[in-house]
Amino acid sequence: MKLVVENLGPIKHGEIDLSKDFYVFVGYNNSGKTYMSQLLWTVLNLETIFEFAGGMSEKLGIKGGNHECEVDKPLIQRIILLLETFLNNFYVDYSFQTENNDFFKRQGFNLKFQYDIDEEYNKLLVILKNSEWGYKEEANFIRLNLSEKAKEAVLRVGKDFFEGLSKKAMDNIVVILVTSSLLNHDKRTFFLPSTRTFFLAFYEYIYRIEKDKKDAMDKKIAILTEKQKRGEKINLQELNVFRNPYTKPVNQLLKTLYTLKDNYIANQYYADLAEKMKDLIGGDIALGENETGEYGIEEYRFQPKGTNRFLPMFLSSSSVNQLSTLYQYLLFWANEGKNFLIVDEPEQNLHPENQLKLLDILIQFSQRNQNKVLITTHSPLITDAVNNYLMLGALENREQVAEEMKMSKDFLTAENTGIYYFSGDRIQEYVIGDYGTIFKDFKAVVDKVEEQKFELGNMLFQQNEKKAKTKKKAKQTQKQAQ
Repeated sequence: MKLVVENLGPIKHGEIDLSKDFYVFVGYNNSGKTYMSQLLWTVLNLETIFEFAGGMSEKLGIKGGNHECEVDKPLIQRIILLLETFLNNFYVDYSFQTENNDFFKRQGFNLKFQYDIDEEYNKLLVILKNSEWGYKEEANFIRLNLSEKAKEAVLRVGKDFFEGLSKKAMDNIVVILVTSSLLNHDKRTFFLPSTRTFFLAFYEYIYRIEKDKKDAMDKKIAILTEKQKRGEKINLQELNVFRNPYTKPVNQLLKTLYTLKDNYIANQYYADLAEKMKDLIGGDIALGENETGEYGIEEYRFQPKGTNRFLPMFLSSSSVNQLSTLYQYLLFWANEGKNFLIVDEPEQNLHPENQLKLLDILIQFSQRNQNKVLITTHSPLITDAVNNYLMLGALENREQVAEEMKMSKDFLTAENTGIYYFSGDRIQEYVIGDYGTIFKDFKAVVDKVEEQKFELGNMLFQQNEKKAKTKKKAKQTQKQAQ
């Protein structure tokens, strides 16, 4: 299934295959890479799927009762059509926090899905075979029913949302199931923006702002509640003043940082990758008491490896600051599986060797537990390394080769990798073969530099040769004069 967009910022037209596990976005500055990254965060986010199901399931006319229903190809098509409408008319502007002026609508933004209905129907069947659902494949539809295990799993997700497994709840569950199957994703997406370098350095400042805003909003809600009790009219739009002026993906990161101290317990899902991040950072990042104790908050500090010293983040290197949010993600925020991690320009502030080490970690993460990773990059080194992992994936003896060449044994393939070039108004998918692909835009620039280097070297050689001949001739003339 492909996501097709028109008029997304500078992008006039673009298509992204949603079935991939590792995405690489390359292209010029201001060509829409970050726009598309945040759009994918929105489309594939579990919160989006829940919002869509809760608001649209009643419009689908799903056949069945409280614990049983029918899913056929026309229903899947209706779900896709409604999902397009939901995203175009409301949710994209909501996610980018532009719904007050309908920015994307006014720009002529349009999103649709390109799909083969038979493929999507069969994909749903495969998912059901590996799930706790009870189902029976009929001639023209699938008869779904909730097994006891499935009911328990559903209620664990959210009793309030599913309203005790009523007909409406069953419809919601079916829409979530089908939508997740269509999008190849049903977990939380996470976006690390290029501005992440500053987040931990200014954590205390961010915390204070967030806490002040929350306290002010709580007071405002209390005032509005009292007004409502007295029968007075209230305007909920008054609460918009407390909303952060950033996109939902960025606000998610700010909120996650803000609430981390309340649940500062590391998970063990990706402990080995978190350890590799510690080595890359050159120490550990931890929350510690701030000097003033104001607001009862703490601050992030960096402990260099092999020392007992703690440095405030603003005195730590830019590489430490930019890597720290990814380290926190692997240590605290990643789910056990089906994560979608989006990292804007992972190469920032990193030595070439560390760029390669970081890419290894991201590829390893993408190959585990049905995870997805998307990176945007301006680094020819990273794209060359991606190509190496694609070629490694095409080798039959790849494990032996990886060990000999000291590469990660995790690899990329043409089937699970999507590479897209953003030209300024179009998105072009690069074709991947056994020898990887050619990053044409980078190659043209690198070739130009190499050509200039060769020509300048040749000119210097000729200049030195001329100087040597002149010097030799001068010596001969001097000798003859004597």
